[in-house]
Amino acid sequence: SAKEISAIDVLTLMIKDLIGETKDKDVYCSYSIPAEPIDEDRSVIYHEKVFARILNNIGVNYTSVNEGMAIIYSECAKENFSGIAISFGAGMANCAISYKGIEAHKFSTARAGDWIDNMTAKASGIVPNRVTNIKEKYMKLRGEVEVKAKQTKRVLEGLYYHHEALIDYTIKKIIKEFEEKVDMEVDEKIPVVIAGGTSIPEGFVNLFKTSLQGYELPFDVSEVRRAKNPLTTVANGLLIRTMADVKGKI
Repeated sequence: SAKEISAIDVLTLMIKDLIGETKDKDVYCSYSIPAEPIDEDRSVIYHEKVFARILNNIGVNYTSVNEGMAIIYSECAKENFSGIAISFGAGMANCAISYKGIEAHKFSTARAGDWIDNMTAKASGIVPNRVTNIKEKYMKLRGEVEVKAKQTKRVLEGLYYHHEALIDYTIKKIIKEFEEKVDMEVDEKIPVVIAGGTSIPEGFVNLFKTSLQGYELPFDVSEVRRAKNPLTTVANGLLIRTMADVKGKI
């Protein structure tokens, strides 16, 4: 956090504790970075450079990896690392388009879980923290949720509509970015892989599939699937990338 003066010092201690002793050792590490957002004036440069400085200072060989590409490494080996990966987090939705292991394009949007909570809070007239609590306790994106309180029902209705809006917004951005920025010919069907904490509610992937059917896509989709573990898939992809890098250097 930019407001926490000691944040970098604390982060350095955490990383040192996690990695352990590096003296007289060749230690390799990959860390994830988001893509630059296309709908907000925000830079990821500081985030990337701070981690690079910390790792360099403690003697670690490091590589920064796009968050979406880490999902591709983790989940798309059977497709020769071709696919579209979307990480629906709290503050951002990260997307990477890969074809046979080559990063064709990457971008992020500023709409994700926090946006859902804030918009629902405004519509419901309650604070965002209360919306988040209701979401974590009751939220399902299919079937009926049995609750008695009228306000809770209203919040759940708002959450459903804003999940729907987030998915539609993200799909539209993927189509636009693919048409305008991807300059390679993708001549086979590719999977769409969904991850991140915001994608956890039951029915999220099915809602995404339903929404996707309403659009004419500039690429063919083989399937829409959830990452094996939506919360750890990025870390797993970073491990795979690091192991590949080390193998190439030995």
